[in-house]
Amino acid sequence: MRLRFLKLAVTVGIVLSVVGAIKSKDASSSGATALRKVGMIMLLVCFVIIGFIDLLFWQAKDQLMKHQKTLLNGISCGMPFLAVRVIYSVLSAFSGSSTFSTSGVSATSSSSLAQFNSISGSWQLFLVMSTLMEFVVVVIYIFDAEYQGTDTESPSTNHVPLYPQPAYYPPPQGQTYAKGG
Repeated sequence: MRLRFLKLAVTVGIVLSVVGAIKSKDASSSGATALRKVGMIMLLVCFVIIGFIDLLFWQAKDQLMKHQKTLLNGISCGMPFLAVRVIYSVLSAFSGSSTFSTSGVSATSSSSLAQFNSISGSWQLFLVMSTLMEFVVVVIYIFDAEYQGTDTESPSTNHVPLYPQPAYYPPPQGQTYAKGG
């Protein structure tokens, strides 16, 4: 409940980045790069906050249950790869804009960050820093979720019902419940 502001900030950052990317297709839109930059800065700040929260949980790991420690390990293993992915996205947002045309993509920036542009930059950087890093994070999280499912001390194996079940009260001695027809 306390992380609602962080969730909202991540959502706003994603929306701003997507709107900026969509508007960048139109060469007359000058605010598109500003939206992308603001959105990516918001996502970077949120990532740093999540990293700080992760460190706080590591400090209190002795108070966590076994399945929570397993989850913390999985999240922490994915953080460095996710950091590379976020850094690439921020560098891409600040690399300048590319416009689409019928003859192909034309870069409008000659900065040193132009190689990080996800449209007109280096495809090798995009492959390694964006696609591969995201793939590794997804594999780590899937593996962690599978490991959580096989953990015998996990609360999920206690078969606790999601909804309260009606209690069964046996009839008083010598009486039976009438079967409804």
